[in-house]
Amino acid sequence: MRRLTIAALAFLCLSTRGAAAPAAPSRFALIELFTSEGCSSCPPADGLLQKLSADAARTGEPIAALSLHVTYWNRLGWVDRFSNEAFTQRQGAYARHFALRSVYTPQVVVNGEREFVGSDAGSIERALREALGQARSARIRLEAQPERDRIAATCQVSDAPDGSVLWVAWADREDSSSPDRGENEGRRLRHVNVVRSLEHTSVRGRAFTSTIHLARPSSVAGSVVAWVQRGEVGPVLAGGVVPIAAGSSRPH
Repeated sequence: MRRLTIAALAFLCLSTRGAAAPAAPSRFALIELFTSEGCSSCPPADGLLQKLSADAARTGEPIAALSLHVTYWNRLGWVDRFSNEAFTQRQGAYARHFALRSVYTPQVVVNGEREFVGSDAGSIERALREALGQARSARIRLEAQPERDRIAATCQVSDAPDGSVLWVAWADREDSSSPDRGENEGRRLRHVNVVRSLEHTSVRGRAFTSTIHLARPSSVAGSVVAWVQRGEVGPVLAGGVVPIAAGSSRPH
């Protein structure tokens, strides 16, 4: 486990013209893995996220499992091309929310309510069962339309309390790297559900609709994930996922 003081996924089948997820059921769980290709403790957590994502797809459980690569290990010699300072800042906000003395990798946050070392399978699975057992009043309907190098995500949010925030992410289904420097030098690293674009907006009113455009670095297969949190890093209240096929796009 690496630490640094704070001064630092049933999916619907998709046509190539886009798709919509129905208003999400009250059951939903979000897994956020904060990881880095520069951290030697992270590959086991990356592997666990792959397993949790595959298990959810097989069983149809409404779980979104996302990988967010942070920036603060880039200084060790290998620059993680999936890292984004916005993800580092989000992890820092979680650290303050959970009153942690430091940020660290690998870290998993389940539904904005519990945090664990990213390779702690037992604790994460228990937190997922707990999250999926909770009834939630908020709903979200998500539509996603690929447009060349971006995705237009339209979200209809209902019954979310005041102060809620809508988050929308584009995630590549699979990515990989072979570092030639840093702590993982010589290893082949494989990732799933790698967040490449993350946007948010405040939810205004009990019936709220917003269209958010997400960058899509390449036309690989992936998914749009949208969720509503109480505040920016509070409990997750609702969520939805739309998968996007590789190469799908339409003219602007």
